[in-house]
Amino acid sequence: MKNLKMTALLAFSILIITSCTKESPVCCALPYSPYISADKNGDNWHAVAAGLSISNDSLAIRGAQTEEQLIMRIKFNGTGHYDLQNKATFFTTVGQDVVTSEYGTDATAVNSLDITEYNAADNIIVGTYNLSLKKDSHYPNEAYPVSMKFVNGKFSVKLPK
Repeated sequence: MKNLKMTALLAFSILIITSCTKESPVCCALPYSPYISADKNGDNWHAVAAGLSISNDSLAIRGAQTEEQLIMRIKFNGTGHYDLQNKATFFTTVGQDVVTSEYGTDATAVNSLDITEYNAADNIIVGTYNLSLKKDSHYPNEAYPVSMKFVNGKFSVKLPK
């Protein structure tokens, strides 16, 4: 029984070592998968990510769940640090068309986005963000918190060509 296990382990090891060569390409390239996520008020938040061009040098990075949307707007200059004061909005909806709460940036907090990678050939940006938002007074519904924090935010989006 011991010899059988050793033989099987040896055969498996040889198979692994001989199958991994530099000339052997991976069977398939995985498709690009955009993402946006953060810790939203202490809970994991993941959304479908999209990069939307507003004009030649401005960019909106959007994360959308079924009934939640986060939009961050920047004047795009490649990698670097971007201030998001008055440039980020989060809102909730019912039926994806009736706004039930809306949040804007908290003027007393640091709201920022960092683009850490920019692949111009593939038009992909990768980065991080942190937001502190306050609920707009037009939406007094107490079912929604007065403030919203997105910390440890990460994103990767493909920009339109």
